[in-house]
Amino acid sequence: MKLQDIFPRRLYDHTRSNGLLGRYSSFLIKFVVFSTALYLIWTLIAPAYFSTILKITAAYFELIGIEVSLNPTPDFLYYQGIRSCIPPFIALVLATPGIKWKKMASLIALGIPILFLFRIILQISYVYLQIPPVSEFYGIFVIFLSGTCRVAFPFLLWLSLTYKQLLPRPKSEKLECAPKSRHQVKK
Repeated sequence: MKLQDIFPRRLYDHTRSNGLLGRYSSFLIKFVVFSTALYLIWTLIAPAYFSTILKITAAYFELIGIEVSLNPTPDFLYYQGIRSCIPPFIALVLATPGIKWKKMASLIALGIPILFLFRIILQISYVYLQIPPVSEFYGIFVIFLSGTCRVAFPFLLWLSLTYKQLLPRPKSEKLECAPKSRHQVKK
């Protein structure tokens, strides 16, 4: 029994650009390459990124009148900064097939501030978690934001921004409108 007998040709043909496995494997390879390159670059700016987040967090608490002491070590800044969800988001956008460079740049320019703001909100939530009294629900919510949403949020943001490229709509056919009868017009 041959592979052609089991699967349609479009599923296994890696040489054709419209083969599903070829398209998905191409996306996966691009994503891995872009992710690796971006994380290598990100290691250089990770401490500055997280330091900026901490400065904005401290400014927020100073603005509302709560004194917070944030004196992180360089290792803490690095390890918290490297956990950013910005590099995988950029890698997803760059690996998405069918997007022109100008559109990629606009998607990245829109996504980075959203992810940065999300990380600031998460950091503020962490500080509130340390200020008593803390409800159990709030603690669970912050843990959820920290884990699940930090991983899922860049993926969901990418999906919401690129769904038109990922799920192409079928070509619409021009519909001929039939003339309305006299009974339909009077309603």
